[in-house]
Amino acid sequence: MSAAAMPEDVSVSVESVATNEFAVRGELSFVTAARAHAAGCALLQRGAGSEMRIDCGGIEAADSAGLAVLLDWLAVASRRGMQLQFVALPLPLRQLAHIGGVSELLGVNAAQG
Repeated sequence: MSAAAMPEDVSVSVESVATNEFAVRGELSFVTAARAHAAGCALLQRGAGSEMRIDCGGIEAADSAGLAVLLDWLAVASRRGMQLQFVALPLPLRQLAHIGGVSELLGVNAAQG
């Protein structure tokens, strides 16, 4: 899909909501993955302490690119000596993680958030 053919209403936001916590809202997909990844990495770089919480309850749609973003955030956090906790991960992402064999990395299973 070319950039000109991408829907204009597709958006994602990755914003700090508290000390060592950020929230992801909107669509976490091939269309938005690069923006979401960069924003999340910037927040992880500014994070202090050994833990970061990511509220995923606002994710309205996601695909395998969205899952890849979450997995890369885990790698970035690990390099900084941080633990990530994904909260309210939507069912489609939990199912993708299960299919991909990475549920344990995200700290969830396909049935529970």
